[in-house]
Amino acid sequence: MHAEFEEKTYEQHLTSELVHSRRLFFPPGQVLENIVGFDVALRTSNRTFWKLFPHMHPWWRRMFFIHPPGTHLRHEWWQELEHEIEYFPKFKFNCFIQAKRPNRMVRSDAAEYVSWNKPYFRYDTFNSQQRALELLAQKTSGMAIVVYACPAFNTYGELWTAINSGQLVKQSNFCEIQKLNGHSRYSFASPGNAGIGHSDPTPIESQPFEQALDALQNQDPRQSNIAFLAETAGMIDGASEQLGELRETYASLAATLFKETDSKLARSLAKIYAFQFVCNVQLLIGYEG
Repeated sequence: MHAEFEEKTYEQHLTSELVHSRRLFFPPGQVLENIVGFDVALRTSNRTFWKLFPHMHPWWRRMFFIHPPGTHLRHEWWQELEHEIEYFPKFKFNCFIQAKRPNRMVRSDAAEYVSWNKPYFRYDTFNSQQRALELLAQKTSGMAIVVYACPAFNTYGELWTAINSGQLVKQSNFCEIQKLNGHSRYSFASPGNAGIGHSDPTPIESQPFEQALDALQNQDPRQSNIAFLAETAGMIDGASEQLGELRETYASLAATLFKETDSKLARSLAKIYAFQFVCNVQLLIGYEG
């Protein structure tokens, strides 16, 4: 039985709870919005869209379907961002989370039922993403958290109750990416950090997620914020070698984003954005409190 809600719905609310309850934030979007002053850029030639904004350009341009252009981030904006970002609290560690949508299994003939002998939840992993995230976990060992996160419920009512009570993290199951090496499926019966890897059933116990956050939060920051992001981008670029067919998409996206500037920070953020996109992973950064 598939969850009633979409994966992204869960991910957004999980991220929001972590941002508000921990010293975490998601770096590229928030930093760019704060300094450059925008959230999302859109370019479209859809006539229906532009009819909603009749005063955006002259009538003769509308007649010939000439639409307003987008804009590139100018080099001086990146210079400003590189200056301002060092006034942010010092970045300390990364937290990569791939949110999963649960399937609730209740029938005794379900493939993994014999491992639990009661209703349970499960989700599948994707080989290329799993390999890339495993390598990333290896490269960032001791400096980052790389996990799957999945709610231990499957209805909208349960989702809202967890959100409303601020218990979404506690009502989720977290599995370290590396613990699923050689497995294509993971099952669990309750929130926390315990489950079973499949197809060859193997008990898995990950480090408790909030305990892992506490351990990294207690570390000292190692470098400037720009250097931190550059190091993150470098480790991401190395891990992308395991993306298989997705490697080309990653490389193309990383090369295309912010290509009008030679900013070191822009290049780092481009790689971070690209990896998040192809691996469907959310990056949160822990900062000094």
